[in-house]
Amino acid sequence: ARPDVKPETEQSGMDECTVLLTISVFLVSCPKEVVCVPNLMKPCVEIFKEAWCTKKPLVQLKCVQTLCSVYQHADRDVSTPFIHGVGGPVIEHLLGVGGGVARPTTELELAVVLEGVRMVETLVALAEDSTRINLISILVPMLVSYLLEPGKIPEASQVSRALHEHALQRLMKFGPQYPVHFRTVMQASLELRTRLEAAVKAQQASLASKPESKSAALKKAEAASASMAKPTIQLKTNFSNF
Repeated sequence: ARPDVKPETEQSGMDECTVLLTISVFLVSCPKEVVCVPNLMKPCVEIFKEAWCTKKPLVQLKCVQTLCSVYQHADRDVSTPFIHGVGGPVIEHLLGVGGGVARPTTELELAVVLEGVRMVETLVALAEDSTRINLISILVPMLVSYLLEPGKIPEASQVSRALHEHALQRLMKFGPQYPVHFRTVMQASLELRTRLEAAVKAQQASLASKPESKSAALKKAEAASASMAKPTIQLKTNFSNF
């Protein structure tokens, strides 16, 4: 019987995180013939879906972090059910952030978004080159939607400014990494180009007046993500190659 994942307290949230980690260990350490049995695979995917749907940032953060490791499994037969089953709801949430519906207001909520972005970047890296453009067509506009209008940056909250800062950093790194796909997406939309150019100019003007440094909110969100990424189950076998 699969574990009941319906916590009501922060402590039970931690228990959920342990369940997710335990499942990930099972997925990477057991033979494909065991993991891919439908009666085992389907409940595992459902547990991740339920963990994400708790709407609890702590649980969601661990859910997305663990998904990233599962997605990088050497066998696509293991990773694909989780990509199809859980990737969609996470991406849907990330798209809502740009529209202001789910823009984070706390460092922990911000950490969930940052980890979600990393998840999509992981999927982009794993995709076949012929289909990579489909994911990039989601990721690039999504990141651009996180950018604040230059005039609104000073009055925005620390968390909102941190999201803006991270999105711009990722776009600046992502462009050179996938230049052809990036250019294709940007050339298809004048709005995307205009918004990104405005953000870059605003950053350059800011750097001209003061040294570049990460915002306190972004540092806290990254620290929260790094803390949750530390494994709580010690294994005798090293599965880092999976």
